[in-house]
Amino acid sequence: MVVHRSLEWHRKEARLKSTKTNRSRTLAIAESTVKALRRHHDVQAEERRVAGPLWPSEWSQLVFVTQNGTPLHPANARRMVSTMARSAGIEGRVTPYDLRHTATSVLSARGVAPELLADLLGHVDTRMVFRHYRHPITPTIDVAAVHIDDALNA
Repeated sequence: MVVHRSLEWHRKEARLKSTKTNRSRTLAIAESTVKALRRHHDVQAEERRVAGPLWPSEWSQLVFVTQNGTPLHPANARRMVSTMARSAGIEGRVTPYDLRHTATSVLSARGVAPELLADLLGHVDTRMVFRHYRHPITPTIDVAAVHIDDALNA
């Protein structure tokens, strides 16, 4: 998947703008995600067919839009994620932004290099990854405890 631009909301108006780094980036995505995106594309194609000429062409490059083809407002995205989280038994407030933090923390705990995480998040260096996105999770803490124990008993 290639990210060329980002969607920006100013009050109730959506605009496409350049990415923060003013360059496109290619994201590798899992095969299961590719399959889900293809299914989503098929559903969206049917919605586009039903809407006919009412479907706005200026948003045709967006992956996620409303059933009418207009940009998905952040408040609607938050509601959708919150609903899915509750369905999965996750209580409390969950936002799309939380998913970004969770993915970064899980990938970090699995040994993905900070430089790769920064690239995935669209940052030019690792400072933001360390400062804002990467949070310790239990397996990471457990591994650290084992290393400390080994060092003390050496």
